[in-house]
Amino acid sequence: MAKVIGIPLFVGTVGNLTIYKTKDGMLARQKGGPSRQQVKHSKQFENSRRASAEFGEASRYAGKLRRAVWPILYPMRSQSLNGRLTAKFRQVLLADPVHGKGERKVLSGNLGLLRDFEFGDDYHVTGQLRGLPKVSAGDVVLLDFAGLGTVKRVAGAQYVQVVAGLVALQEKTDSWPEWHFSQPLPLDSPLSELDLREIPIPPVPAETPLLLVLGTRYFQSLAQGSYPLTEGVAVRVVAILDERI
Repeated sequence: MAKVIGIPLFVGTVGNLTIYKTKDGMLARQKGGPSRQQVKHSKQFENSRRASAEFGEASRYAGKLRRAVWPILYPMRSQSLNGRLTAKFRQVLLADPVHGKGERKVLSGNLGLLRDFEFGDDYHVTGQLRGLPKVSAGDVVLLDFAGLGTVKRVAGAQYVQVVAGLVALQEKTDSWPEWHFSQPLPLDSPLSELDLREIPIPPVPAETPLLLVLGTRYFQSLAQGSYPLTEGVAVRVVAILDERI
């Protein structure tokens, strides 16, 4: 960028030269870089277009999953969730053995890589539950909490609630899963006493991948009633129901 010494007769752009008025004086800058049409059509930027297309595919599915679990994510705070989730879906996409670079698809990739993804930065489901339930699937998904003891305590909380649901990953539609909440469990009671046992499988096409998502939330009991706490909110993908896995 050049500094204008003389007195310019204009501020703005003429041809590929732009004059700026700044606190340091008048500056002149020549327009550089590729045009929009070059980026969209030039063979020189073919790899950039392919990378952009795959990033968009990963970002789109990250948004689908984030919106699906939002009812149980709130009021979780995570500065890194969007980036981590998009990066995870990009790993899934890169494992697509069917399509070429720039055309790879999430649903053709390795969805098993989503297993054990934790949505939160500060609290993890495995940490709060001190383990995970055993999962089996047939006509319904069964959760077996036998063998798990009491949960990790959170300051001010007297009860914990476990929530579970199945998120369907589909190309053209978002998933709005039915969430199943356990009754609030006193913190000194073992998880084997939870009443959350069965998760119905939603009516989706047979080959639709389903993500089993599990979450925790804590409550403080006061004279006026029970109130949810921001502490201890954790959400995790604990299993993938996919005929290909």
